[in-house]
Amino acid sequence: MSTYCYPEEFGGLKSPKDQIDILLKYFRRFDPAPILRYINEEYLQFRLPTWVEGSLVVPTVGALTRAYFAGIEESRRYSYCIYLILHKLEASRYF
Repeated sequence: MSTYCYPEEFGGLKSPKDQIDILLKYFRRFDPAPILRYINEEYLQFRLPTWVEGSLVVPTVGALTRAYFAGIEESRRYSYCIYLILHKLEASRYF
């Protein structure tokens, strides 16, 4: 059993559409159309197990590559995407 817990400010997971809106604030070149289509056509039919807190929307390497790194050789794309995500995360936090 884990002893970790969420900070008091955490109010639970937001809906997938709300998560996409948040991601779009930081990843402005990200095309939300495919994931929104998936949510509307497929995801809403799923039933999550009771022990699952909710779903997380995570940009894939492919989606980020199309938006930001189309000209980068394939062997470097993952590293570039990780750097981009860490940079955006750092810019969104105030410690």
